[in-house]
Amino acid sequence: MPIPPPRLRRIVLLLLLDRSRRSVLLSGGRRLTPPSFTVACGQSYHYAAARAAELRWGLPLLQIAPVVCHVWATPPGRPGGVRTERRLLMASVRQPDLLRLLKKPPARTQWRPLDSLRQRDSPTEPVDLAAIIEGYWDGWLPDGPLTVDWH
Repeated sequence: MPIPPPRLRRIVLLLLLDRSRRSVLLSGGRRLTPPSFTVACGQSYHYAAARAAELRWGLPLLQIAPVVCHVWATPPGRPGGVRTERRLLMASVRQPDLLRLLKKPPARTQWRPLDSLRQRDSPTEPVDLAAIIEGYWDGWLPDGPLTVDWH
């Protein structure tokens, strides 16, 4: 008997923040978005993000922010028939690790200044990514879950 495909796909997006508050690490394409990773069955979003950062980028000690942005799972009948649930986690890294990443960012990613996101030079996903980052840095974004718009 074949194993049925999963009915829910979980994805964590990890937004790495430069402590100097000048830039964030984003993946390019039609829309700028934080790098994303699949969350395995039985894993938490936080664990999956920390594990991916350690295995792929050599960042063992992430300080994940208490703000968690989420998008409601897509309804059944969407492409592939699989519901997708996303969580956006923000993390600061220790300065020596950050300097190493600044010199050579991971493949298909680059550090983007927050000013360019504010000016909407390139569309972002989630749409209000610049406001989310500013809200976190300026302290007016509350800790806990925050629902964001995703196209």
